[in-house]
Parts: sequence; structure tokens; C-alpha cells
Amino acid sequence: MMKRTLILCATLLMTVVASGCTPGDKLSPDELISKVVAADPQVAPYEVEGKVRYYEDNKLTEDSTYSALYDPANGRVRYESKAKGEVTISVNDGKQITFYQTAKKTATIGSAPKLGISGDHSLKGPTLKMIEAVRKTHDLETLPNEKVAGRDTYHIRMTPKTEGTLYGKQELWIDTKTWSELKAIVENGNSRFESEVTHLNDSPVISDDSFKLKLPSDVKVTRMEDLAASKKITLQEAVKAVGKSFNYWNREDMKLDSIELDELKGKINRSEITLNYMKDGVAYVSLSIFPAPSTKDKNFGMIDVKSIEVRGHKGIYDENIRFIIWDEDGLRYSLQLAHPDLKLDEALKLTAAMQPAK
Repeated sequence: MMKRTLILCATLLMTVVASGCTPGDKLSPDELISKVVAADPQVAPYEVEGKVRYYEDNKLTEDSTYSALYDPANGRVRYESKAKGEVTISVNDGKQITFYQTAKKTATIGSAPKLGISGDHSLKGPTLKMIEAVRKTHDLETLPNEKVAGRDTYHIRMTPKTEGTLYGKQELWIDTKTWSELKAIVENGNSRFESEVTHLNDSPVISDDSFKLKLPSDVKVTRMEDLAASKKITLQEAVKAVGKSFNYWNREDMKLDSIELDELKGKINRSEITLNYMKDGVAYVSLSIFPAPSTKDKNFGMIDVKSIEVRGHKGIYDENIRFIIWDEDGLRYSLQLAHPDLKLDEALKLTAAMQPAK
């Protein structure tokens, strides 16, 4: 929820300096993956600048730039982004996280988590996770090498074998030295995402002043611990939270890993539960349930969705974010297809096997 988002913003973009390959090497997809896996995950300081763009139906909807500096010795991060003239700054000084929105004149402050210095936090980490995630569902093809931000890269294209996969068509430009993604293009349905590093320094000079953030006197400050947080609850407590019995799964082949309760305030003002399921040790589906709004919308407030029938009720499916939404017996159900191999027709069969919680 909100706390997790703030922490994520403050801990983005961590680094590795690995022994790369000769820029002229011609690698097959399997050879490239093997090189990324074998690369030394030693974490080192780095600073980066880049840009991110989102398109819907070939129209630019979001355009932002960012810069980041990471100091692994002390777990410190500074991340700044700018979109539509608004600047957001996240700073983790190793002890405290500050999330500052300049236009809104608001800031959120909390204790910093202890960050491990391991391969999981290296620049190669996101690259490896993405390639491994699509290895079975996509066809991988290496393309002619190119330079990005003045650095040599390997260029790889990943095309879905079938429609409806979690990860759409992608192209990655991978740095031959750090194995990080310097450029990425992702297409899914009518949406297109582009990110590109415009500057990367893998041996920056680190200064304590870089991780200091003095807030103006007119900024409204909120402590993270004062924000609403998800609470782990039991099945019986979940029924009580939504005010009635709801449909769920109690199956041997799907483990109910956790149930979370969010008490949302303000305009939303509702209790929402989320049931998280695992299968074979991997996230499979997440089911969120809350009282159905009185205002009805055939598309459930979503755009570019497919109308479907779920358990005999009208519903929608958003293929871009892989969500199924429907109303039943006064409750709204939102099912996220978390596993990349789970298809829509399989998920609909799964909903037909739901049973009332007792």
C-alpha cells in the first residue's frame, strides 16, 4: 500500500559493476542469459539519468524524466522525477526516508529499512528477473548491438508466443558492462511503455550532502506510521470486515498465503480485503473484495476493457493489467492474474469453482 510505495521510490535503482563481454560479441539469447546469470553481482555506487514515456493508442499520455544516486556502503538513495513540471524527490539517508512532492507541498517521512547489499539489489537483478519471467512464454531474438547513452549494449527482442500474457512484446538494450537495462520498450494491447537511460556513471563521487534534503517551512509533513497500513487477518475476520460471507477458494492445489485488510479513508471510505494465493511456491492470483459501489458503471470505471461473464454476472477483463472485475451479491470482486502462465479462460473456470466463506 502507501508505505510500500514510498519505500519502493526511495530504494529504486541499485547497482553492479560486472565483468562484461567484448562489445562486438554476437550472442544467442541463451548465451546472453547465461552471461547475465554468471555476472558478478558485486554492488557499487552509481548515478543515472533517464526518461520514461507512456502511450495509449499511440498518443503520449505521460512523459517524465528522472535521476538517481545510490550509495551501497550506507544503503543511501536519492531519486528525483519530473513530470508536467512537477518534481518528486525521494531520499533515503540510511536512517530516514523522505518522500517530497514539491507541487503539493507535502512530504512523508519514516524510518529507513535495512537494505542488504547483495545481487538482488544489483543493476543486473531487474534484467535477469525480466528475462527469466518471459523465457517460457516468449520467443527471444538477439538483434544488432547498439549504443545507448554512449555505452555498448546487447539488443534483445522478446515476442509473446500467445496472446494474453502478463508481459507483452518487449525490446531490451542491455549494458555490456553492468548488465543493466539501458533502454526498454514494452507493448501490451493498446499501451506502450518506453524507458531510456540518458546518462550512467558507474563510479560516481559520493558526498553526504547528496543525501540531505531540507524541506521548506510551508511543507505539510506526515509520518509513515500515521498512514493506514494493511493488516493481516483471519478468514473469519475478513467476513466480518466486509459485512457478509463472500466467495473464495479453499483448495489443495492453491495455497491461501495471506489475507490483508485495508481500512481506506477519505472519499473512498471502505474496508477492503485481499486474499493472496500461491501455487507451487509462486504467486498465482490475488482476490480483492469490498462492498459494491452504489453508482453503477458497465466498465467498472475502467477503459479499454473486454466485457465478459463471470459466475453468471456481467464483468470486465483488462488485458493490460490482467484484472477480472465483477459484482456479485452486493460485493465487488477484483481478481488479479499474477502468474504469467494463467490465461483468462482458465481463470474464469477457476471463479466457477469458488465457494462461500464460513
